[in-house]
Amino acid sequence: MRRGSINIERAISIPMPDEIDVNDDRAVGVWIGEQLRTHKIDATRAVVAVNRDHAVVRTLLLPTSDLDEVPEMVNLSMKRDLPIDADDAVIDYIVVGSDESSTEVLACAVPCSIVERVREVSSVAGVAVSRISLRFFGTAALVSSLRESTGRSVLGIDLGEDGFEFVVTRNGRIGFTRGVEVRPGTSGIDETIVTEIRRSWISHRLSEREEDEVAAGFLFAPFDLSNRLERWIGEATGLDITSIRSHPRVRIPEDFPGDAWPLAGLLLREGLHEPTIDFNAPRKAPDLAARKRRRLMLATGGLLVSGLFGWTIGNIQLSRERAVNDDLEGKARSALVEYHRNRRDRLRVEHLESWAGVGNDWMDHLFSFRKFAPDPETVVLDGFTGSFVVNPVRYDDDAKNFTVDSEVVIRINGESTDRSTTDRLRTAIVESDEYLLRSTGSETLGGTRLPVPFSFLLRTRGSTIPLPANDSDDATPEEAGGEG
Repeated sequence: MRRGSINIERAISIPMPDEIDVNDDRAVGVWIGEQLRTHKIDATRAVVAVNRDHAVVRTLLLPTSDLDEVPEMVNLSMKRDLPIDADDAVIDYIVVGSDESSTEVLACAVPCSIVERVREVSSVAGVAVSRISLRFFGTAALVSSLRESTGRSVLGIDLGEDGFEFVVTRNGRIGFTRGVEVRPGTSGIDETIVTEIRRSWISHRLSEREEDEVAAGFLFAPFDLSNRLERWIGEATGLDITSIRSHPRVRIPEDFPGDAWPLAGLLLREGLHEPTIDFNAPRKAPDLAARKRRRLMLATGGLLVSGLFGWTIGNIQLSRERAVNDDLEGKARSALVEYHRNRRDRLRVEHLESWAGVGNDWMDHLFSFRKFAPDPETVVLDGFTGSFVVNPVRYDDDAKNFTVDSEVVIRINGESTDRSTTDRLRTAIVESDEYLLRSTGSETLGGTRLPVPFSFLLRTRGSTIPLPANDSDDATPEEAGGEG
């Protein structure tokens, strides 16, 4: 089925047996349940239609545009006109129009006893009541959805063996309504029905406005009844009456009973999402305090959900960051081991390079000493022995490099013509800025080529390495002539 249409799979219309007391709710409910099971209608919920003659229907123009104020204003207006005690009535309404300062509603009321009876009978029959509405709302939905009724006022008559309901509608908006019950078996029932329809038509004509003039009429009835009364109803109303055998929005079975059309109309109204009366759950004034509490709870719930969502996202992100951190930490630990190994290798290389980089040019020292020596005829050299003293390599934390202290130690043996010549040589060396000197010989007579032999121990100036002690052959006694 297309959207806004319904499919009726099975429909039955069965007169209630005379032996059942219609005032016994339990007996009526048991009988309805038996009929549903007999005809294999598996119903768990039901839409129940109440006849028009049990209801009070009013069109009200309320001086408000605030929909929260409408329920109380409808109750106050309806209770003033009810023929029964206002506390014993169930009131519901639908909004049919509004502007900036007013709201127009169609209000309906039925006795509480009828609603309670519907609930009791349905409970015994084994079905749940989903909606309790008025029968003429179904007829209005069927008439309004016909193409012939578009843009004009039309009459819908729901006709059965026990009476009729009369409703005028324009584009789905319900106007005049009336319902009349006739007891089945009453003599002259056809004439009675036609007479009541004529009266209803006259009442409508007296109350209608110029723009509400009815253009056509539609008859919903069992086929045999519509065949008998269609012409008479047309004469009573002065309208072209069309008996409805099918409907473009309702698919019906071949044995569809004509008096079930209004019930199909109520189901169609739900399918079209049109507002309707529901005495099972009437509209009530909102509980502003409850609304405020609900909004507060929703806001609190929203904050909790947002907080929980944020915590969840944060926890996921934290877990992800921890995983990344653990991965980076593992890589860093591996890299740190590699870094320390590379650093040790680099320091070893630098250490070796520092040690290997220490060197000396012995010829420079020899030539440097020759400039101190006087004429070779007065001083001759018998021996020139050099040694290279190196301290352990050390690392300078401030300079971030390796340093090594070293010095040159030179032993010179020679002979001079006299002691004064030896003294001049010693003085020249001591006064220079290049060497520190110590005498190691006795400088007594006894040379092989020249009379006075001498022996000097030299070391480079600025050295921090102490010379050997004086008590060995390689030792250096206290410097004769001092250190300059």
